[in-house]
Amino acid sequence: MVYLAMNLYFGRPWKFKWPDFSIIMEYMKFSFPLLIATVVATISSNISQILIQTFFHAYELGGYSGDLKIVQIISTFAGSITIMILPMLAKDSKDMNEYKGRVNYITKYLIMLLSPLIVFTIIFAAPILNLWTSQLISFQLPLKVMLLSIFFSVVSTTFINHFNATSNTKVSSFINILNSVLIIVLDIILIPSQFFGIKLMNLGVLGAALAMLISSIITFLYSLFLIHNEIGKFIDKNAVLPIAVSILPALPLIIFFYYSTRMSALYLAAIFVGYMFIYLILLRAFKVINRDELNDIINIINPKKLFSYIADELRRPSQ
Repeated sequence: MVYLAMNLYFGRPWKFKWPDFSIIMEYMKFSFPLLIATVVATISSNISQILIQTFFHAYELGGYSGDLKIVQIISTFAGSITIMILPMLAKDSKDMNEYKGRVNYITKYLIMLLSPLIVFTIIFAAPILNLWTSQLISFQLPLKVMLLSIFFSVVSTTFINHFNATSNTKVSSFINILNSVLIIVLDIILIPSQFFGIKLMNLGVLGAALAMLISSIITFLYSLFLIHNEIGKFIDKNAVLPIAVSILPALPLIIFFYYSTRMSALYLAAIFVGYMFIYLILLRAFKVINRDELNDIINIINPKKLFSYIADELRRPSQ
């Protein structure tokens, strides 16, 4: 009720009118392939849990769900950028070089955001899982595999949204359906001990994680191939350099903390802040970002600037 009231107040003035039938048909033509992809994705996201529960126990299913919670937290952070990909790509761009630069820009920032989060969580997988319960520590390997899969699947969002931005949703839907079908097939092969009398891999939770990783890599490579064929080369070294930069300050952390299984939340937070501080310095040192971009990043995490930005947005009339 509060959410509805705030939308009604801050969203004014509301101007309602029934859309033309042609607009509805155009929207259906655009959205129907995406609807099919969403239905298949919903099925694929539940297959792994059903198989783990069927062929193993609730303990393994709980461990898998715990790993997914961590992955979802990181995906939510990445989602703050991926939400803006479609409108940025859909902006009118008459110059192909400008469009390539826009795709490269989005890809760079996605990798800049994801790389340190994934690297840090892989190193401290056990202590992070232990914040929930020590019983999750035994599921740290599947978590690390899932984190790698998240990197490929999130970065693929840029390439897939290129086809949405150009109204070619049949291609983007096919890519998403391919990803979902691969997960279903790989889950059936990797998770259970046998299926209809056929002996399979019996990897359980690790099998579900590997299914996510393999499908995300294949989807990433396929979407990269399709967009490369359509607009040509668009990714430069600055787009992928953040991966190496995020690993560099992580090396001493691996040496001193990789085998640690228990750590307080405050201690983990302090290490993360220090790691991110060094990461930003290295990004600037390797000229991945310029001074203005660094200032923008600092302003984003500055609470005073954040509340000032929110206040300014609320004062503006509705668009």
